[in-house]
Amino acid sequence: MAGSNRWFVDRCRTVHSSSGRVGPCAQFCERWTRFVASRHRASFQVFHRQTRGGAIHTIGGRSGFIPGRSRRIAGRSCDRDRCQDVCVIRRCNPPDSGRGASSEMLRSVLESLLSSLKSGARAILEQPLAFLAIHGLNRVVFAAGRVKRQSGIGHRGDRRQGGRVLIVAPPGGGNIGDQALVESAVWNASGPVTLVVRSVNDFQIPDWLNPLDVDVVPLPELIYGLGAGHMRDVFELGTHAHGMSRVMLVGADIMDGNYNLVASLNRWSVTGLFGRASVPAAVLGFSWSDRARPSCVTAARTVNKHADLWLRDPVSLSRMVSAGVADGAGLCADIVFAHPAPDLAASYRTLPAEIRDFVTAEVEFVVLNMSGLVGSDADLIGHYVRVVERLRSAGISIILLPHVVRATKSDNVYLRDLAARFDDPGIILVNDLLTPSQVYEVCRGGLMVLTGRMHLAVLASLSGTPSSTLSTQGKVAGLYEHLRSPDGAIEVDSDVSRIFFERLEKVVDQTGGVSPELRRHLKELALKAFILPPFRSDTSEPVHSVHERAS
Repeated sequence: MAGSNRWFVDRCRTVHSSSGRVGPCAQFCERWTRFVASRHRASFQVFHRQTRGGAIHTIGGRSGFIPGRSRRIAGRSCDRDRCQDVCVIRRCNPPDSGRGASSEMLRSVLESLLSSLKSGARAILEQPLAFLAIHGLNRVVFAAGRVKRQSGIGHRGDRRQGGRVLIVAPPGGGNIGDQALVESAVWNASGPVTLVVRSVNDFQIPDWLNPLDVDVVPLPELIYGLGAGHMRDVFELGTHAHGMSRVMLVGADIMDGNYNLVASLNRWSVTGLFGRASVPAAVLGFSWSDRARPSCVTAARTVNKHADLWLRDPVSLSRMVSAGVADGAGLCADIVFAHPAPDLAASYRTLPAEIRDFVTAEVEFVVLNMSGLVGSDADLIGHYVRVVERLRSAGISIILLPHVVRATKSDNVYLRDLAARFDDPGIILVNDLLTPSQVYEVCRGGLMVLTGRMHLAVLASLSGTPSSTLSTQGKVAGLYEHLRSPDGAIEVDSDVSRIFFERLEKVVDQTGGVSPELRRHLKELALKAFILPPFRSDTSEPVHSVHERAS
């Protein structure tokens, strides 16, 4: 590949929308430029050329010297009224390179192609009919699994059936909020539980749940797949359907398709499978975005005919009704408000020694959490630094508490960076994930909580400690309507530090706390999602609407 003035050409067609949005062609230019800049000190020319009538006409270009990876040359898009363009990149004076560079180039091209394929697949899955196609195939496979179980073919004799409650868990795997949701669901299920998870390592069953007979069943592709593995797990689920007294799917914030569209569609489908089989089914305590994916809206309308939908805040309920789902939707509170942490023995809330000594000292402290979803925002980091500086100048200690620790988007990465800015014994960084009951115990002694994770705010509220939560997915406004503190929801792009201290002043003045009466009310509201509704076996729909049963 040696020699000067050698051309590397990739042609990627793109159709620009009416908004003139830059398409895959310019995206590829950026990927290619970043790749070469990371390997060579070289000059580039990036051209976008318009194809018209078989001829190529240059419509823009740019060149520059790139030292390392510091500068980024983005491709220029063609005029929005032109429909096709060709991306051409010319490298001047390329150095000698071997197979390693060629393989890197190929990998970069394949990554770009894979990204385009994923975008196309997502666009297809967002279509309203996508859910009906997925659900129709799942119904056939699920029915085959039920037939196998009823006929006894391949039946495992030690499988416990009859009168069990099947709970479909959220993702888990390093998320304290998901762990708290599962613990609350199992505790309030009123019967032996079959817990369907992606992996047996995603959740820990605490000792205080052992007497309740929890059977953990890993089905790794049931929720997160669409291929042969998914079909296998749907079939296996059908073999577990016989004798189930009810099915509860933990909804949380994963039903509207904004996190993982495939997972949302499969969750809706699983709920509908049992509802059509005359097994009482419900989606417990979930949020609904005003930007819900069209296929998920179709899913909610379809499954609504066969299952109960429990929205966990008034804002989400109004959005669901606006989406055309009214009769089957009811209002509850987040099911973590029904978590038994306040009533557990103190031994289950025991903290690690360092944290215990910190919270039992006669000092005021605030709990700070920075979500891995937004922790890289430079402006937000600046707000957190100002919060820490002002709290410490007032003599208030700080606990930096991670809520999600995973391979990606992990809270502790950004909390470590924040802690490294201060050499102060009044600031303690918690490196490991605590249990939900331990988080409750930490929050119980705090003055206030500032968090980027909603369920940390719920656990704080359960302990009586007020909180402020950064709004990243539009889901926390409804929580603070429940808490009667609308100023607790803080938009990420707002003046976070100022709004936080305004709320802290109310707390100090004892006008911003969470009263015992409000906590009891929210617990009662959360428990409504666990009430078994009347159900007729001769019809796929409940006798009454959820609104009537919840009143």
